[in-house]
Amino acid sequence: MHSRFNELRKTKLGKGLESLLSSPKKYVEYAALSRAGLPAITAAVHELEELFPIVRSDQAARQFCGAVVGEVMRDAGHEILRPRGRVSGNLFTYGTVWTPFPVQKDPAQIVRSMRSVPGKLSAMLNNIPVRFLQIESQGGRVPIANRIVEMIGMDVELYNRVEGKSAEALHDTTPEAELVALTANEGTLKVDEFVSKFENCRAILCQSLTHNIEKASKSAESTILKPDALQDAIRLAHDADQVLLNDLQEFVLELSFGS
Repeated sequence: MHSRFNELRKTKLGKGLESLLSSPKKYVEYAALSRAGLPAITAAVHELEELFPIVRSDQAARQFCGAVVGEVMRDAGHEILRPRGRVSGNLFTYGTVWTPFPVQKDPAQIVRSMRSVPGKLSAMLNNIPVRFLQIESQGGRVPIANRIVEMIGMDVELYNRVEGKSAEALHDTTPEAELVALTANEGTLKVDEFVSKFENCRAILCQSLTHNIEKASKSAESTILKPDALQDAIRLAHDADQVLLNDLQEFVLELSFGS
């Protein structure tokens, strides 16, 4: 789950929502709705309305609910089938539709899908007006542009982890400095510069992951990370990609509906 939910997650409301939405019983219901082609979060609408009526008037809480359900489904191995499906009731208008069953992907397949992310991000950014790409260094709400730039830092962090390098080995600037470097004078993201840099970082990361996957298949002792840890690292990177792509797609759709 993205760091923008960290504070809400610590509150009484956040803990209550997470307890309800992440229970094993709820996953059974999410999976059943997914097999029916319906948004998983539909399974929680009635209980949320009964137990947490504040969610109706709290947009951040509603988004948090979607994030918790998404975390549950990803942890179980499901992938996004459609980012936007109609939800019955008055609490949510749309929700993510997940694959009917967990998707089994080997690490090499995931790395191949990771290579396409910079291109997908670039295409989405072309549909977002410049005024929504403001970068802010402080504040409780994390703008879209900040989250996009964070992808570069995450790639570098994973590369260093997989290669057993120090943080300074590939990346000698702080996240704050990265934001400044990719910000235009008027405080907006330099899209072309970001895409170029992200493509380069992602290519280096994927090359490293592919190389280490091949080494791990031959000998568990030949990589910095053991095979299981390497697969977990790849899965985490893939999940971060999917969360951001889904959120961006939702954002673009909201803009198209004028909301």
